[in-house]
Amino acid sequence: MKKSIPKVRKTYPLKNKFSQETRDLFDEGGWARDWEDGTNTATDIHHILGRCSSSPYNACPLSPRNHSPEGRKRLPAIHSQEVQKKYLIKTKRYLDELGYKPTEVDLEFLETNKMYYDQVKSKNIRLPIISQDE
Repeated sequence: MKKSIPKVRKTYPLKNKFSQETRDLFDEGGWARDWEDGTNTATDIHHILGRCSSSPYNACPLSPRNHSPEGRKRLPAIHSQEVQKKYLIKTKRYLDELGYKPTEVDLEFLETNKMYYDQVKSKNIRLPIISQDE
């Protein structure tokens, strides 16, 4: 019996005002994994802390359902501190696993928002050291 290959819906390019380079970081061969439920249905990239920064560290892929208030009825509010912290940490780990090298803008974002990462009691979250000499 021939195995059927599951069809993956092409969702690329991910929508939102992020650079193509940032969208490419979250593209996984024509699809992107939703940070909320783990499905491969993400079509949007959410600004985790609002549009204060277009750093990849402020980005997370979400499906339209999980990106909209109507779709989140049984989930915590998308802008709650609990959700923001969860998405920031997930994005940081994801980018670290990719071997992503933070830019100056990224380092500034991480430093400005280090309170979200400082609360984590995990050895897996390490912020880059920002040199005062540079």
